[in-house]
Amino acid sequence: MQNGKYVIAILYVDDILIMSGKSEDRYWVKPLLEDRYKKVTSEEGDRLPYLGMTIVKKDFGYELCMQSYVDDILKFYGKNVREYMVPATGNLFEVDGASEVLSDKTKFHSVVAKLLYLGKRGRPDILMSAQLLCTRVQAPTKQDMTKLKRVLEYLKFTKGWTGSFDRSEFDRVTTYIDASFSVHLDGKGQSACVVMLGNSLVHEVCHKQKIVIKNSTEAELVALRRACRGYYNGIGTYDGNGFRYGRPSGIPRQ
Repeated sequence: MQNGKYVIAILYVDDILIMSGKSEDRYWVKPLLEDRYKKVTSEEGDRLPYLGMTIVKKDFGYELCMQSYVDDILKFYGKNVREYMVPATGNLFEVDGASEVLSDKTKFHSVVAKLLYLGKRGRPDILMSAQLLCTRVQAPTKQDMTKLKRVLEYLKFTKGWTGSFDRSEFDRVTTYIDASFSVHLDGKGQSACVVMLGNSLVHEVCHKQKIVIKNSTEAELVALRRACRGYYNGIGTYDGNGFRYGRPSGIPRQ
């Protein structure tokens, strides 16, 4: 940021999302790209598609919707599903060793990959289920397919849900961290954290812990150590773009 002006460019392979405080601040970017790559396709406006997401400008800031991506997943699955209000049942971490292995795991693997992308981009509410299903892609069973179907049923019920980014002023970066002790079959725990810039969720992590620990307190310490990376990366990105905040940041446990 210089003199209150900024341009932020997000690059993913050959797709670029460019944001600025004023439209004239980013006009120089397209001629620069055209001079280098000759043909450049671009869109401008208050509603833009980007990597399966639809970003909509609102009075409060921005809204992110992935309803079309959810529809594509349901279409790819190819079977009609019911609607449920939660993405998993109480047996999410249970593994039935007697459940029959799927004869074709290709579609299971593909849908799980799509769910993981969806969870990391705009629907963190399915992230735990998606992450757990990722551990089952090598030899998925009918039980795993039932868990996968439950996530799809939840998405069908909530496909219109959106995320929001509040552009109002804020004075801190806040991280919430928690862990579950020994919930996996091999005795390992589960960690999760979210990073907030003011009222906006900007980073979320949900993963299986890599070591076996002795109690719930130690599980939370393991989660804290891993989550601090995202916390300080958030502060680094914030400071690196020239923004400043007045009060210290904290890492509360919820």
